[in-house]
Amino acid sequence: MKYSCFLFYLFLVFNFSHAQFSTSYEQVEVVLKSGDTLRGFGNVYSPKLRLKDESKKNRKDYNFSEISLVKFTIYRGKKKIEKRELVLVPLVIDESSEKQKKIVLAELFFDKQNIKIYGVYQEGGSVAMGAGLGGQISVTNMNFDFQPYAHTDYYCLFNGENKPVLMYRRTSLKSFKIMAMDCFNNCKLLCDKIKNEDFTKEDIIEIGDFYNDNCK
Repeated sequence: MKYSCFLFYLFLVFNFSHAQFSTSYEQVEVVLKSGDTLRGFGNVYSPKLRLKDESKKNRKDYNFSEISLVKFTIYRGKKKIEKRELVLVPLVIDESSEKQKKIVLAELFFDKQNIKIYGVYQEGGSVAMGAGLGGQISVTNMNFDFQPYAHTDYYCLFNGENKPVLMYRRTSLKSFKIMAMDCFNNCKLLCDKIKNEDFTKEDIIEIGDFYNDNCK
């Protein structure tokens, strides 16, 4: 029994270390708010981006608040021939105070006049462990899915608003229906469709289209 517990402990430690302290860096282009563009190899260690220059010898950390845009080029497979470009932007999801402001790197994958939808890879742990260990998931672990919209959190930014609203979190104990209806409580037409399961958590794009066209 003690031996089994010890093995499980090692498993937890390994996954935690891999998720937050992976040494793997991906090809990246970083646009800073200062206007400078940097190229090299980077990884995400919330709340910072770690960047190595193209020689991979010199490393510097950048706070998310310093960044305008990050574009990772991620390769998969033994021959590294399958490529995906992942564009991330800083998103303030909690600004209760300047010192406690929480910023994450998010993928803007739906952008229409009345609504923008961001996907966030976060809440720590590796893909195998899921959420709960803290920190933003490393870019290395994004390779496991290599699927568009394979995020853990979804935020909506409505036209005229400054603060994004959480639409759905895969690791939440609340159902998608409850969270989404709360997010879109200003649009009865959309809430009815979510309530009747015409739209589910697999229909994020369709939800965005419906809101943009019918919930102004």
